[in-house]
Amino acid sequence: MAANISDVEIISKNVSESCFHELFNSTTGCNETLSDDYYYDYDYSISNIPLEELLPVTVTYSITLLIGIVGNFLVIFAVCRYKRLRSITNSFLTSLAIADLLLLLVCVPIKVSHLFNQNL
Repeated sequence: MAANISDVEIISKNVSESCFHELFNSTTGCNETLSDDYYYDYDYSISNIPLEELLPVTVTYSITLLIGIVGNFLVIFAVCRYKRLRSITNSFLTSLAIADLLLLLVCVPIKVSHLFNQNL
């Protein structure tokens, strides 16, 4: 259902009536600029993440990395150290712990460095 100009209050005085109808009645949009007062640079907003958004993500990744390394290392150590834990199920769990440890050691630092490089 197309919107009528009488149904919608036009807030901006910079938009002409023909452009207003074109915006609401077509999917192509309007070629007329709304205003020079508002400028949004998408590339700048993606490349410059504020510190208050970057810090919690970094702390979360760091805690995940630390707990993951300690936990997976303890699983590997326990299965390798104690002979009564050497079973088929525990060898499968050990291989999962090794895979998870490799994922943590490779992917998490790359992701965090990507966040910091994006912020430069």
